[in-house]
Amino acid sequence: MMFKKPFEEAVNTKNLFNIETADSIHKTESYRVYPVKQEALLEEGWEQPEEQRQGLEVRSQKSEETHSRHL
Repeated sequence: MMFKKPFEEAVNTKNLFNIETADSIHKTESYRVYPVKQEALLEEGWEQPEEQRQGLEVRSQKSEETHSRHL
């Protein structure tokens, strides 16, 4: 995401809502949005072997299960 105008001019309720709900590239005269999922960023920047990635997914699932039990 990038603002084309000063932050104070570009930020309002309507723009923030549109930015948050964007699911494709969206351009206006105030801002540009290029939405990417966090998972895609992680995979793109990952430099470890595939076996260690699988371990990360298992740990992530266990963490979510533990967290949901405490809610």
